[in-house]
Amino acid sequence: MANQKLSKSKGKKRAKSGPKGAAFEAKIATMLRTIYDPAELVQAMTLAAKAKQRKEWSRLLKSSVVRRSEQARGAKEADLVVDPGLCPCWIECQDARDSGHTPLAKYAQAVLDIEDTKSDLLAAAVCHKTGEKKIGVWMSLQDLVVLAAAQPDGAGIRMGAAFQVGTSEAVESMAQPVRLDLGDWLWLLRCWKERADG
Repeated sequence: MANQKLSKSKGKKRAKSGPKGAAFEAKIATMLRTIYDPAELVQAMTLAAKAKQRKEWSRLLKSSVVRRSEQARGAKEADLVVDPGLCPCWIECQDARDSGHTPLAKYAQAVLDIEDTKSDLLAAAVCHKTGEKKIGVWMSLQDLVVLAAAQPDGAGIRMGAAFQVGTSEAVESMAQPVRLDLGDWLWLLRCWKERADG
């Protein structure tokens, strides 16, 4: 059933990011850099941005492993790209008003883009509704379990095992998107990276 809903949006073209969308993507990219870039680079970029040293900030940006995608590439890249092997997620972003706030559609876009590119990344839609303080991240419950499996206490592994012995309804529900707060998702990514770094 979830796949039927996803396939309806397959023929749609990707919308270009406007100035507001680009600013939101840049904000999320900055948060991801605190996880994936060396602390010295993050600090230098922060200082350059505060001092409005645009050329220096752009020079430093070239050293970052996190970048915004080229929108012209369409579904070949996610909105935010982290160098291969560092981040387990295909990250799509949306910052929109009421009528344009469609996190489930953005999540569906991520799933379809992953299928189209034959990527093995986990779909994640980072979405914000204008006027709200919180930013949400939508992932399938199954992908959330995979991401949580990297936690030191193994909570994700226990959670995944419980679902594996469930009914077919439980298996189908694993494909449904769930919402988590941005801070929780960033913490999961940080734990994933720490585990990968050994």
